[in-house]
Amino acid sequence: MLSIKAAFISRVIVVLLGTVIAKWMACHRFKGKIVIETVLRLPLVIPPSVIVFFCLEKTAVFTWLIMCDKL
Repeated sequence: MLSIKAAFISRVIVVLLGTVIAKWMACHRFKGKIVIETVLRLPLVIPPSVIVFFCLEKTAVFTWLIMCDKL
């Protein structure tokens, strides 16, 4: 029950904060806006790449172990 409550509270905070930031970013022009947009978009890009690197690392370790076992 605690995890459902924590998920709900975090979702509400993210939606409210995200809506305010999105409205502000859409209505204002300022120097460095592209940097802030990039930082805000990073979570959309990072998780898939992290998963790929994790899989490649695990595959390399398992391949090495299999090769050592056959010697």
